[in-house]
Formats: sequence, C-alpha cells, structure tokens
Amino acid sequence: MLELILKSATAGLLVGIISLASKKSITMAALFMGIPVTAFIAMIFMYYGGTSLQDLSQWSQETIIFVLTSLIFFVIFSYTVTVIGFWPSFLI
Repeated sequence: MLELILKSATAGLLVGIISLASKKSITMAALFMGIPVTAFIAMIFMYYGGTSLQDLSQWSQETIIFVLTSLIFFVIFSYTVTVIGFWPSFLI
C-alpha cells in the first residue's frame, strides 16, 4: 500500500510541477514533458520492484513504439487546437 501511495504521489507531483511550470514558461513545461521523466521513474520503480532485466528490455522497446504513435497526437493537436478548440482537438 505504501508503494502505491509513493507512486501516486510521485505522479501527482510531476503533473503539478509541469502545470506550475507552464504558468511561467510554456517552453519549460514542454521541456519537462519532453524528457521522459515518468518513464525513468517507472523504470526505477519496476527495477526495484523485481522486474527482470529481460522484461525491462522488452518494456523499453515497446515504449519506443508507443511514444512514436503518441507523437502523431501532438502534431495533430498542435495544428487543430487554435482552429477547432481544445476538446475537439483532444478527442480527434
């Protein structure tokens, strides 16, 4: 249970930091998101949680695929948000 609380607090803290950074500098918030901080933190938790090195290797390879597909979202969103608004762009 303590592990779940620690993981949740870490994720919440990261979201809060990015949200606060965006009020000062959009570029700084983008930098925090561009660095795969959550992936690094998840990897550390997985390693100390006993995940095998083989599974960590597979997770890393699969993460690359999912990151590449998520980039498509950001390209589409960046061009449509100012034209059709936040929610329609978010839901495309």
